[in-house]
Amino acid sequence: MTSPNKPKQGRRTKRAELPKPVIRVGSLGFLPLNPLTASYLHQAHGEVILGYHDSAETQVFKSRPVLQVQRDGKKEELLLEGRFYNGFADALYRGKLCQVVLATPTAEALPNLLEDFVDYLEKLLALGFFVPKKEIVKRDPVAELIPCFILTGDGLLFSRFITALVRYMQELASRHPILNESLRTRILGRFVRGLAAQDEAADFLNNELLTAGTRQVTLANAPRQIRIAGGSTESHDIILKVLEDKKLSATVESRSRNAVERLEFENALWRVARVVIPSLADGKALSSDEVKKLLPRVEAGIFAIGKQRQAFDETDSVESVFPTASKELATESKPAGKKRKVSLSQGDAAMLSGLGFYAEALGLPAEKEIFETLANRVASCCEDA
Repeated sequence: MTSPNKPKQGRRTKRAELPKPVIRVGSLGFLPLNPLTASYLHQAHGEVILGYHDSAETQVFKSRPVLQVQRDGKKEELLLEGRFYNGFADALYRGKLCQVVLATPTAEALPNLLEDFVDYLEKLLALGFFVPKKEIVKRDPVAELIPCFILTGDGLLFSRFITALVRYMQELASRHPILNESLRTRILGRFVRGLAAQDEAADFLNNELLTAGTRQVTLANAPRQIRIAGGSTESHDIILKVLEDKKLSATVESRSRNAVERLEFENALWRVARVVIPSLADGKALSSDEVKKLLPRVEAGIFAIGKQRQAFDETDSVESVFPTASKELATESKPAGKKRKVSLSQGDAAMLSGLGFYAEALGLPAEKEIFETLANRVASCCEDA
């Protein structure tokens, strides 16, 4: 007779389970590979860079162990092996998906980020990562699997991104009921809008994706001070701590009811002043007289839109919100885009069209005309390039 305390013949003892994939707490990563994110990695502010999943550029750089870089006139090598990954799932399963991701997509590449994240989320749902497990310690799938994203980049992109993400998650929820409203809200809260502090704003321009044929990259300065808005308080706390540990800093914008759009409107004015108008002037698409008259009107127009959108407070003024734009443009001897190798793009045209849309919706016809005219000139320049 078999003893009740002795395992039955043939029964195997339970093998130790492999560690389950989770994000690396306290770590900082970047997306995608461009001069700005390469600079952050080169200066040891973070651990990894994520490429857009299965893109041609990602496939090329995955096969290169090093990237040739130039900084302050010196040529060096940036090690990519073990630090560059093919999207979120690749990094997660290799134990390298970071708790905070500084995402710097161009306006044109924003759909790539959205598609990659939605595909990643759907994969997690399909594999049962969000299904509750019968464990003594409950797991939190959002905290363990979804990074906090600092979404930087030019243009009025945050609300567009979030609106699209809401729609995609609702579609996912129809197939995966576990993705209830509470979980969707928490996931949305992992995304914040980011903008470099004003004295470092120029360095956030170097976010053009490296092409497959890129052999050497001139590194930008990596902004150390980042303003954030939107997202959840939980995400703010995580981001503040992680950036501080990486010798960076973040401040939460709280000077207006609509803090996200405050950052976006400030960034839009900065880009118009330092890239769009100088580049149009350099290409003879604007005369010197037009340049002198245009910037104050653009400043006033963006401020008027922002005021009605509650992005600026009653105590704000054009001078307090945009204290240096006119002076910087007046002292520029060459277009900022030319000096920093940043050119006009269809994303600039889309940003200006977005400002025109706001102006029309808010009953500001003169401002609508200004932004639509600029948008058309930028679009024309991009087509001719």
